[in-house]
Amino acid sequence: MATVRQYDGDNAIERWRHFDDTTATVRYDHRIVAPILESSFQVDDVVFDRLDNELFGLVKDAYISKLLDMSENNDSTLPQYRQDLSRRARLCEHCPTGILNERRGANRSKRYAEDCYLLQQFLDGNVTNVDDLYRS
Repeated sequence: MATVRQYDGDNAIERWRHFDDTTATVRYDHRIVAPILESSFQVDDVVFDRLDNELFGLVKDAYISKLLDMSENNDSTLPQYRQDLSRRARLCEHCPTGILNERRGANRSKRYAEDCYLLQQFLDGNVTNVDDLYRS
């Protein structure tokens, strides 16, 4: 089986090829790996790494404050960082299921930052349940 990741607009699509040795047949499959993001701006992994390093070990209030400052309340950075943390959380045992809750309203940036803090605590093993962040 050969796997190739391609990008179709805003979607990451994983395509793979199955080859059956006994019948010499080839079958192709694909799936969408990343959902379409609200914004066309893509935050680079370097930005996520920098956020991880700067926020490491901070208590909740300091974490949220620093995350809001570093993201400059950018409408793209916070949701994408939250999505990245969620992606990493899904790789853990007892991972959350469902889709991240959408955040709306005037205080949306702070709620995204709070979600990021909880997801980071889950990844660090300090919190065992983040199901409230997800809907079925």
